[in-house]
Amino acid sequence: MRLGSLRRLTKANDYRALLRQRPASDDCFRLVVRPNPFGYARLGLTVSRRTAARAVDRNRIKRLVRESFRVAQKRIAGNDVLVMARRQAVSTSNKALRYRLEQHWRMIDNQ
Repeated sequence: MRLGSLRRLTKANDYRALLRQRPASDDCFRLVVRPNPFGYARLGLTVSRRTAARAVDRNRIKRLVRESFRVAQKRIAGNDVLVMARRQAVSTSNKALRYRLEQHWRMIDNQ
């Protein structure tokens, strides 16, 4: 199932506004959160070639982030979220990545 266009950050201005915010980070991800005027959460996602040289690794990380976001989107409604993968994410297991993302979603939910 695809993430609909309403649920994605598509404009450069949205990314710029998020990048002005203070990020929350761990070994695998940097997350930037900003309230939005809509009643739903939107996701921006970056996994650079510098972070993961192989396309299969970049795609795996993006797939896991999107899947985790879909599950958590009702809890974090009303926020724009930018997820930037770090190098450590490439060598981390899928289970551990899901756990780390869940911790970030909980943090956003508790704000």
